[in-house]
Amino acid sequence: MRILYLLGYCLAALFLQMTLFAAFAPGGIVPCLYLLPVVLAAFWSGRGEGALLGLWAGILVDIAAGYNLGQHALATAATGYLAGLAHNKIYKESALLLTLFMFLAAFVHQLLYYLLLGLAGVAVSPAPGLGRIILPTALYTALFVPFLFRYFYRWFYRSRWREQEY
Repeated sequence: MRILYLLGYCLAALFLQMTLFAAFAPGGIVPCLYLLPVVLAAFWSGRGEGALLGLWAGILVDIAAGYNLGQHALATAATGYLAGLAHNKIYKESALLLTLFMFLAAFVHQLLYYLLLGLAGVAVSPAPGLGRIILPTALYTALFVPFLFRYFYRWFYRSRWREQEY
């Protein structure tokens, strides 16, 4: 049931990303808001939930974008899986540490997506792509973590407690 709630968060984040943040994009950079619930779920619940949520969130992004179907799904699922590897290895109560972790996850996600674009035959120049798109997008995405940290932390803590109760 929790995966459906998280998928709803991804859908709401995708809607905000494609409407509000696309209209007011500084320098044409739009944050990957749908990646926030994926990485946070993977960080607090493990690689399985991160990969599954990443796959479904990526499919939603692919459907919304309407081109290169499957590339967002693969990149987001891989990012969710990789973020889930840190599930029991990093201190979870630090918003600063999670912000840095989100920056790394968003960087890896964007890098994977651009590598998949290259494999699909889309010409992507590496230096401008890295300096003008990948790094600013990862930074912009990570800036949202301090604002959402408490909410997601409480939500995951409560849902985990409810699961253990039964």
